[in-house]
Amino acid sequence: EASRSQVRRLNTINEFSRQVAAAALDRRQILSHLDSTIHRALMADSHYVSALEGDEVNMLLCYDEGEYFNGMRIPARGTLTNWVVQNQRELFLPDLRQPIPLEDIQIVIVGKEKTSLSWVGVPMTSRSFKGVLALATYKPNAFNRSDVQLLANLAQHAALALDNAQRHADVEERSRLDSMTGVLNHGYFLQLLQSQTDKARADGNSLSLIMLDVDHFKEYNDSYGHLIGDQVLIQLCNAIRSHIKSTDAV
Repeated sequence: EASRSQVRRLNTINEFSRQVAAAALDRRQILSHLDSTIHRALMADSHYVSALEGDEVNMLLCYDEGEYFNGMRIPARGTLTNWVVQNQRELFLPDLRQPIPLEDIQIVIVGKEKTSLSWVGVPMTSRSFKGVLALATYKPNAFNRSDVQLLANLAQHAALALDNAQRHADVEERSRLDSMTGVLNHGYFLQLLQSQTDKARADGNSLSLIMLDVDHFKEYNDSYGHLIGDQVLIQLCNAIRSHIKSTDAV
């Protein structure tokens, strides 16, 4: 039985690796494959992938008894996620009816308003990602060391895939932006303008385009030099970005 269990574990890991390799560097697909793999391979009432972002925990994937609560954000301080990330080691709590043998830890409920009685979390760490893959159930002593090992292996593969996806997204984003001002470059702006025009026409919605000049800009360059002229453009773009919606573009 132990041998069969080991084979099942290896098959699960290999299948997940194959899926994320074919996910075309898309974070949503990677999380979707991880979600379905956990459903098939592990018996848990809830599971989640959380990312530590500054002083907050971002629940990238959060499943709890048939419902999803993706995108929730909670303060990181005192959470189990924060402990796992900071200590870079697994945390296995088989019976949460007992006091947690850790300092400055408090139980934070995410998902449904129910308290889990068994929890295990493993670190997901790469160059661009710091987070946790966790399982929980509403009954105690639901997991064993074999579950922890499988979870750790899945977390390792998922972290690498998410890191590759993030680096790919960063490269794509940089290719769309002007290197000095950080706003859209001319080519991508025209593409976006065309697509938004087509969408507005199809939906029957309005689309606004604002064009503006910087008065006497040549005098800035002539009087103070082109480096100061560059700073004028950078500050102007920053001012515009701070006063538009996230769905708008400069």
